[in-house]
Amino acid sequence: MFYIIGGAPRSGKSLLALRMVKERGVPYFPTDALIGTLGRVAPEHQINHDVAFIEKARRVWKFIEHLFTHFLSEEESYLVEGDCILPEHVAAFIKKHTTGVRACFLGYGNIDVNTKLSFVRKYNRGDIDWTNEQSDEAMMPMIGRMIEYSHYLEKECKENNIKYFDVSENFELGWQQAYDYLVSEGK
Repeated sequence: MFYIIGGAPRSGKSLLALRMVKERGVPYFPTDALIGTLGRVAPEHQINHDVAFIEKARRVWKFIEHLFTHFLSEEESYLVEGDCILPEHVAAFIKKHTTGVRACFLGYGNIDVNTKLSFVRKYNRGDIDWTNEQSDEAMMPMIGRMIEYSHYLEKECKENNIKYFDVSENFELGWQQAYDYLVSEGK
């Protein structure tokens, strides 16, 4: 099975991927690595972490689609996750490759900026988390954009018949529901 986890930054995508590695033995590729690489070694593509979410996803899609095709055809089981994956692209990919793909998105459109900031501060990846270097004042507008992106993803998932899990009010429940969906046998 080829798994795709898209969603807003700070929605639990990497945590979900790491759980799939630990509990199911599914290797994964974080698209953040691709974005960082392209930003450094191929700046002419104008793909980096400073580009707005939707625009970044559209610019990087031809690279991501190639990775998806490779992992689906060459690997027994693999997972790709990132915030630069759009529901419309996933839907087109699934239409082209009708079997062996399970995809979902995570977001948090039903939360206010202050509450999300407190969650970001509480649930992070420790010393290696990039948010530790950001002040609350710097994080607030970023989180506002992430909430807006969550609204966009939820709407697009509905239009493209892709599963969307909201982690706004109960992170653990939404995250568990996404995991259960990914490992379930049905569609």
